[in-house]
Amino acid sequence: MLLISQDYKYFFTTDDSVINVFNLNSGEIVFKLSHTDSLCSELCTKEASIVSICLNPFNKYQLLSFHENSTICLWDYEDGVLMQTFDCGQLNIIKILNVNSSIYTLGHLKNSNQSGPSFYRLLLDTSVLKSNKTIEHQLIVSNLSLNLDKLQISVDKNENYIAYIEGRKKIVISHFKNSVYTLKYKSKIELTCLALHPNEDCIATGTTSGKIILWYNYLKGEMRNCADYTPEPSECVLHWHSLPVLCVYFSTEGSILLSGGHECVLVKWLFKSGQKDFKPRLGSPITDILASMDNSVYITKHLDNTIHLMGANMKVVQTISTFLCPHFQTMNKEMLKNSNFSLYPTGLTYFNRLNCLVTNGKPGHLQFYSTNSDKLLFNLDIVNENYISPENLNRPNVHTEIECLAFSSDSAWLATVERRDDSVTTPETRLKFWFHDSTNNKFNLNTLVRHPHSYDRVNKIKFKPNGNILLSCGQDGCFKSWTLNKSSQSAKSNWVYSTSNGYRDTNPNNVEFLTLNNSDYLAVSFNYIVTLWRFESDNSFSYVDDLIHCHLGENVKWMQKLSHSNLIVVHEQNLNIWNLEESSSTSSTLLEKNELTLNSSCVLSEPVDDVLYVNLIGDSQVVIISRKLDNLDNSKAKIKISLIEKNKSIFEIKNIHEFVLNTNGFLNFVMIPNTEKNLSDLECMNIFYADNFGVVKKLRKNNWSKNSHLDELFWDNRKKMTKNQVESNLARIIAQKNSDMINADSSDNILGDQKNEHFETSLKKIENTPAFLMPQIGDFCLNLLKSMLIKQNEN
Repeated sequence: MLLISQDYKYFFTTDDSVINVFNLNSGEIVFKLSHTDSLCSELCTKEASIVSICLNPFNKYQLLSFHENSTICLWDYEDGVLMQTFDCGQLNIIKILNVNSSIYTLGHLKNSNQSGPSFYRLLLDTSVLKSNKTIEHQLIVSNLSLNLDKLQISVDKNENYIAYIEGRKKIVISHFKNSVYTLKYKSKIELTCLALHPNEDCIATGTTSGKIILWYNYLKGEMRNCADYTPEPSECVLHWHSLPVLCVYFSTEGSILLSGGHECVLVKWLFKSGQKDFKPRLGSPITDILASMDNSVYITKHLDNTIHLMGANMKVVQTISTFLCPHFQTMNKEMLKNSNFSLYPTGLTYFNRLNCLVTNGKPGHLQFYSTNSDKLLFNLDIVNENYISPENLNRPNVHTEIECLAFSSDSAWLATVERRDDSVTTPETRLKFWFHDSTNNKFNLNTLVRHPHSYDRVNKIKFKPNGNILLSCGQDGCFKSWTLNKSSQSAKSNWVYSTSNGYRDTNPNNVEFLTLNNSDYLAVSFNYIVTLWRFESDNSFSYVDDLIHCHLGENVKWMQKLSHSNLIVVHEQNLNIWNLEESSSTSSTLLEKNELTLNSSCVLSEPVDDVLYVNLIGDSQVVIISRKLDNLDNSKAKIKISLIEKNKSIFEIKNIHEFVLNTNGFLNFVMIPNTEKNLSDLECMNIFYADNFGVVKKLRKNNWSKNSHLDELFWDNRKKMTKNQVESNLARIIAQKNSDMINADSSDNILGDQKNEHFETSLKKIENTPAFLMPQIGDFCLNLLKSMLIKQNEN
């Protein structure tokens, strides 16, 4: 949703539960307003999506946001402050319409038996906004037969009637005062969007064929206050679009009609003459259009989450890009909501040189997105193809898609796998190696390999840590190694094919590198079996052993090493932890020769839900994020974050956090370290996730580690008191104690030299910690007493 301030200084967009406030001149983001950030810590995980926003009709410098949990927030958008919250009582809000000084809402009452939503007027005035009262509502039109998938409804400027789309082809006009004047007209073409003229009785509707139909004379004589009327409305057609029109918008005075659709072109129509102007090549389909009151600024929002600011001459002045939604060609909504379908085939990957996320962006591109600034840093063109709108949305164009990516351990190399398969011509697969030039911050193509695994798909690629070796797994039944060849004749290096191996005519799908006693090993999964291979001196691989500890149908989904001698293998419904030990034995009696053998044993096996993400933290901790879909509602999933720790030879699996999410399809997770803190701690890692609708979120960690102890991990993640906060009594006592110790004579300060430093540092942390963040009293006392113990000299 788009909204512009009355002074043309700011414009607003919504992103699920966040309001983005942008400066209209510079395009920079000013504030990110979130209702959940203003709640107490107990409610902080309860995010309420924003249904709609509008300006306060009684104060142009304030903004109203309407949430799906019947909450209304009043914001001062210039200062970024939440001023007040209100409750709508039993009314669930679906959509908001602001006309003149009135605010109308489309919604339904809780526990109502009505088949369709109703239309209400919110009873708002200055006295209500200054109080904490529940906002009342007045019923205008009940039980609308509105198409809830399209939600196309509008109110005329005189507030006499509403117009909305019913079903696929019907347009309905309902009078405010009397429901007898409900009129229905049927179009020959399916309707997609709707807009009312601000000064005339005219309705503009977009259609799936690309035509824009202008409806006139659709009101009965009783509504028009005249005796003569026509039973059927008059129609006028404007036609330029060849694909469905996604949005239409009238300017403030009604002289200009703007339209956009899947052609990625903004069309500007002169309403009376029908003349048109165009702004082509905007990058992706247009979903929303907004214009300033003086028509000096046009704003378009696109299906990939991009926003363009244009002047009156239709030239783009600013482009605002955050996290992009790839594959914006029309898809089946059921496919997007499929729990196993992802719009991000490469997943979310962390690029440490720029401290950003890397994943699929525009078709054929990788997007580099900064989580700190919430900006798209740049798009890297991988396939070198232009996006072309399809001639028919039922037969979309097949574009080359990036399916795999991997960064080397030093982030100097990027490997990508792209594939195009239209099921008609021969599939095209390419493996590319890119070198990152840190001087100009650009990726340069170094090596191109066509059909690295014949014509079959590549399942996985991964670089060897601290080595110039890449492993690729393909559906041709082989895993191959690629090495960096430094030519002696030229200074330029390139990547070449090295070795290829297979196992029992099965397809490899994952790979993990291991190091045991300074010997390098490789774990490769084939369906449900994990195989172990030893690195030889010539960079070849020799088979060592296989690990089988599950049912035949449970293929391996994830593999992750833990410490130096353990391997975590995650199957579809089971998790196994293997212990690997290297030993030497004498193989010949005639010639003494020691051979290295690998002993493997499964030390832990646990059932798991659908695992979405596995990541290693430090050397002895592994985070596993899994989900369990709701049996009654597949759009909701229970997400569980678990931690596997190794304490000496014992493994512990701890459940850290559980919460429920609206899935909107497959969820992609990634963990980003906080560079200012210890990277080996879980609490210092930020977890982000993205769904199939181009929304990336940071996971809140307010309720994590409920049984934390008094240690560095606990204290480093507590909120610090502000400098201007009143000093507590405990702080005064500690300060006085420190002052007394400094002023004391050295002869009287015998214990001062033997004091435990941990005790002193703990006290300093206590004085800067609010009471509600203190640990449980039992843990607190136990750890504090331990820290006060003085180690005695053995002599």
